[in-house]
Amino acid sequence: ALRYFDMFLESAIEVDGWREIGMGLLNIGGVMFELEQYDSAEYYIDSSLYYLNATQAVMYMSKSLASLARVYVETNRYEEALFYSDSALNMAVKYGILLDQSFAHLVASKAYEGMGMLDSALARYKEFKWMNDSITDLTNAKVLNELQVQYEVEKKDAELEKKRNEVALLEAEQRLSAFRLRVGIGVGAVVLVIAVILFVLWRSRSLRKQQEKYS
Repeated sequence: ALRYFDMFLESAIEVDGWREIGMGLLNIGGVMFELEQYDSAEYYIDSSLYYLNATQAVMYMSKSLASLARVYVETNRYEEALFYSDSALNMAVKYGILLDQSFAHLVASKAYEGMGMLDSALARYKEFKWMNDSITDLTNAKVLNELQVQYEVEKKDAELEKKRNEVALLEAEQRLSAFRLRVGIGVGAVVLVIAVILFVLWRSRSLRKQQEKYS
């Protein structure tokens, strides 16, 4: 993952894409956090804020603020953690970013826990749990809605395909009926011609016999 994010950051720097640079720095900071290299994580995440703020990339700034607060929790800098988690929460609320709101509550809960303020920690954890459950419900509802839409589309496609097959079958039956009619007419015409020829031959023979009789 780190190599991929390094390549992403290098590409962003080459094209001077400040928002992409900020995203790349944030992602690398997240990897450093997971590796428990908190000094490096702080450096990358803090640097990401400069680029994201410069480009007003609000969809990523709240996550960056909360990520920095998480680093401060792990390094026992709880006051700073609360400041940045609350900043992240305010921004996430302003722009309606539910995931970052939930994340900010969780980080603040851990900060209060580290400070020994357990009532506040529990209150913020409850906010996190409520929001997280709401996000899960919204996600499930969205998935169900998408599945319902997909079902309706597939149902209509199946009905349309059925109608196409019925039309194709009807056209085939009509062509077969028309072919049979043409064959019937053709056979009838042939039979009629043969009948006329036989009648003419019979008539001719009858006339010759009569002529021979009276000769």
